[in-house]
Amino acid sequence: MIENLLKQYFGYSAFRPKQREINQHWLDGKDALVLMPTGGGKSLTWQLPAISRMYQGVIIVVVPTIALAIDHERSSKIAYDKILDATEYPLAYYSGIDTEKKIKIYNGIENGTLPILYISPEALLHKEFRNKVFA
Repeated sequence: MIENLLKQYFGYSAFRPKQREINQHWLDGKDALVLMPTGGGKSLTWQLPAISRMYQGVIIVVVPTIALAIDHERSSKIAYDKILDATEYPLAYYSGIDTEKKIKIYNGIENGTLPILYISPEALLHKEFRNKVFA
C-alpha cells in the first residue's frame, strides 16, 4: 500500500490533499503533470516516487528559478543520503553548468539512472537540451 511507502521513507502516516492520488498515478506507471499552489505539498509528489523507485524513469521538475533548482539538488542529496544508500542523485540543469555535469545528466536520462532532474523553464526550452532529451 502506498501509505506504507510514505511511512517507510518519510515517517508520515497520511498524505495531504491530492498527494495520494498523484503518487498512486506514479505507482500505476503513468506519467503526470502536477501543478499545485505554494505550500500544497508538491515536493512529496516527486520525492516519494523517486526515492521509493516506484516510478521507472526520470522525474522532471520545472522550477521557476535557477537558485531553486540548485537548492532542490542540494537538499535532495541530503535526503537521499539519509534515506538511501544512493549512488545516483537528483541533479539540476541550468544555463552555466559545466560540460561534465551536462554529460552526466544526459547519460543519467539515457540510462534511466537519474531519478529527478530539476530544471528552469528557460533551460527546458534550450535547443541543446531539447535535442539531447527529446530527440
